[in-house]
Amino acid sequence: IYYLLFLFFLLSIFSSGVIDSQDGFQYLAVARNIYYSHEPTAPVYEYNERKNVHMSIQIGKDNKTYSLTGLGFSLAYVPAVAITDLIYKVYGVIPPIHFPLENDWLILLTASFTNSFFAAFLGVIIFLYLIELGLPKKQALFISLIGLFSTNLLVYAKHSFTHMMFTAFLFTSFFLIKKHFQTKRNLYLFLAGVSFGITSITYNQTFILATIPLGLYFLLLSKIKINLSSVIFLISKIFVFFIGFIPFMLIYMWFENLRSGTGQSYANLLTVASRGFQPII
Repeated sequence: IYYLLFLFFLLSIFSSGVIDSQDGFQYLAVARNIYYSHEPTAPVYEYNERKNVHMSIQIGKDNKTYSLTGLGFSLAYVPAVAITDLIYKVYGVIPPIHFPLENDWLILLTASFTNSFFAAFLGVIIFLYLIELGLPKKQALFISLIGLFSTNLLVYAKHSFTHMMFTAFLFTSFFLIKKHFQTKRNLYLFLAGVSFGITSITYNQTFILATIPLGLYFLLLSKIKINLSSVIFLISKIFVFFIGFIPFMLIYMWFENLRSGTGQSYANLLTVASRGFQPII
């Protein structure tokens, strides 16, 4: 816990202090709708002389606007939205309605520390993983610090990219699988499934690629033999993992189905509309 707090406050110094990417604005916009409207929708496409927002959005089955980004990172932004809203209420400030067309520095500032937390969380997991591998605590501490501050992880921690959360929970899945085979406790395997489930809803379909190394790692640690008892043992272990993973897979499928709609994005709709106005022009 002390190491987590130390890393969080240290990494917060390097935080950009703003949302500095279009994807970041999309995730935060969806987070605001989750908090204020209680639905995972995105802002509608708006354009006029003074304001415009161009986002990768489409119309869902319920004719509402949905972002093409993952749901998990938007959920991670909800605490920042809640903290900002609490301060708004204390000072009697009305939250901006047309976010991100209208916003203030406060919500951008609070949201910018989200990745600092996930980077700190990852640093702790790396530290624990190295100890699990048999390294002394001082070496594990040094390597985890070097790993955070001398790689692209620092970039992800500073800016509003979803890759930090994705990497943190994916790495945690590997650590918990290792922990399971060290302790033989099924709780760690269940938590590994939960962690990978969070990974699956965080970003996009790239989590599917991670199933290959995760599966190979699981097989290598299980040291399975070619006989019936070993196969049954392996299936039981996979079942425990999937108990933790399936709820998030259902959330992923529900959200993809909800926002699939006609499959027609606003960009396509605007193209069709512009063609309709050509005779008038």
